[in-house]
This record gives sequence, structure tokens and C-alpha cells, in this order.
Amino acid sequence: MPDNNMNLIKIPKDKLANLEAWLESKDKSYTSLDKMRVFDYLTEVEERLSLYNFALLCGGNCTDDRRWKKINCNTLQKKADTHIPKSIQPNLEDNEAHLFTYLPTLKKNSREPASNSYNCDPSSSNMEIKDISMIKGEYLPFYHVMHELQKNNSQQLEPPAWSETLSEEDISQYSQAQTTATNQAEYLCPMEAGRKQILLSVDLEHASDENLIKQFASLLPKLREKIGVQEQSPTHKPHNKLGTVKKLLAYRAIQYLDLKLYCILNSPHNEEWHLTDLMLDKLLFNGETISGAETLKQFRKDFYTPKLLNQAYLDDLITTTRSDPNNAQLHMNRL
Repeated sequence: MPDNNMNLIKIPKDKLANLEAWLESKDKSYTSLDKMRVFDYLTEVEERLSLYNFALLCGGNCTDDRRWKKINCNTLQKKADTHIPKSIQPNLEDNEAHLFTYLPTLKKNSREPASNSYNCDPSSSNMEIKDISMIKGEYLPFYHVMHELQKNNSQQLEPPAWSETLSEEDISQYSQAQTTATNQAEYLCPMEAGRKQILLSVDLEHASDENLIKQFASLLPKLREKIGVQEQSPTHKPHNKLGTVKKLLAYRAIQYLDLKLYCILNSPHNEEWHLTDLMLDKLLFNGETISGAETLKQFRKDFYTPKLLNQAYLDDLITTTRSDPNNAQLHMNRL
């Protein structure tokens, strides 16, 4: 899970009533979830978690994001492109303090209530695949600010204490670790909380697709070495994935993520409304036999937190499920 710097606060009674009304307005769209193809359902889950991680990164300042507008408009199985307010035009020559106060100030000045963001136009593609996104030029100032924040937050590594047993290997390891930390501060530009991501420039005009693919294949291991981010092997064995996908539906994964998004996008900046297990039980299951406060507590402990909100786990689940062509036309109600 990404680092979560959001403060969890109690949701006010009137806001809880608004949340209940908002969720009730979406009930009709939720009834079609079990009829969706597995691949389409996983896309909806993936898109919501990506937006939630982005909201964590920017303190909830993404009510204009088209993914959120699509959710508000009860639109399923359509891609939408991410929108960041054009008002994001920071002066990057300001002092460091400005960088740390910029985003909260922006949030206070430009944010509209997320539940009122009903401008439904999720027609244009966000040009995203699983691990690669195309960033619009107008969004670069925002990511520049995030890069500068990370760079200013990077810390000098503590050198090894001198002793008679200090070896050249110890010094070499420290030097390499410091170089890697410096390279990460210089090159990493995360677009989601807790991720190690970079920006690349691609010459589409003069280079052929074949050459671009070859160059990227050649560049990738060098990038990993320079930044110190090694390729990860799957952490979960590729078996019984459809059983876990079935749990996503049974445990109301999409509804749960929608509630998390509502609570982070409607609450004050850098805060997220906390929903108790009793509240979640009522909102998600409305007294069904599977539910109950204690059951929800177990769901949160065993499923929502370690799996649904775990980007690495979800990535592995989705990749493995999509890699089996037999799942391409499978529907959720056939699991």
C-alpha cells in the first residue's frame, strides 16, 4: 500500500446523510456489475484504485478528474481521461516553503464539491495501459511540483561510523546507496502515491515503432540500474485467481472504492472521512446476512486493506487473470 499521509476524521452527520443519498443514486448502476465481463469489471476496479492513489498523492485535489466524473455519472465500461485544473501554474522559482504550501492553497481556492462534479463527458481516452500513462503537457507543472516536493524531502544517507573494522566494501556500499538515492531524487516523478515512476520523452515523428521498442528495451535495464529499482517477480502464485475476483464482487469492491473516493474528495484538504465498520455494513450490505459490524471488521482486516488497496497485489491479480485467454469472455455471474 502507498504511504497514506491523510488524516482520518469523523464524518459529520449531515455529510453522512449526503453520502447515503449519493450512494443510493448509484444503486442502479451497481446492479449491472455481476453481468459485466471479468476483464471489464477488473478495469473498473483498477481505475478506481488508481484514482484513489492519485487522490492520496495530491491531498484529494482531483475532483475535476474525469475518472471521478465518470463514477458520479454512473458510467461503467467507458474510459475517461484525467483532468487536472488548468489553474495549476506554480512559480517554481519560489522558495521551498512555497512548494509545501502550494497544494493546500490550490485545494482551498479551486476545489468544487466532489459530489457536485457531474460534468459528464468521459468520452475521450486517457491513453493509459496498465503501467504506462501519457501525460498531457498542461499537467507538467503539477508533476513538476510533486517532483520538487520529493526532491526536497530526500535525505542524505548517514555515512557508516568509522571503526577499525570498517572495510572498503562498507564504504563502497554506502557510496552506491548514496548515488542511488541522489538519482532517485533527480529522476523519479511519481504520479501515484507510493510508486517509483519516471517521465520519458518519445520522438513519435522521426522514429519508427520498431526502433522505439528496441530502444526502450535497451534503455530499460540501464534505467533500473541507475535508479536502483529492480524488476519485481510476481509475489503471488498464479492459481485460484478467479476465486479472488469473485470475492471482489461478493465483498462489494467497487462500491467500497467509491465510498473511499467520496470520503477523500469531499472532505477537507489532506483529510479523509472515516467510515466505521457499522457505517460500512449499512452502506455496502444494508443488513444482508453476509454483513454485520464484526464481519466488516474482518473484511477490512483480511481483504480491503491487504488486498483491494494493495496496488502490487491487485496488479498481480489483474495481470494473471488477463493473461488467460479463457477468461476473455467470462462474465462475473459465471464465476
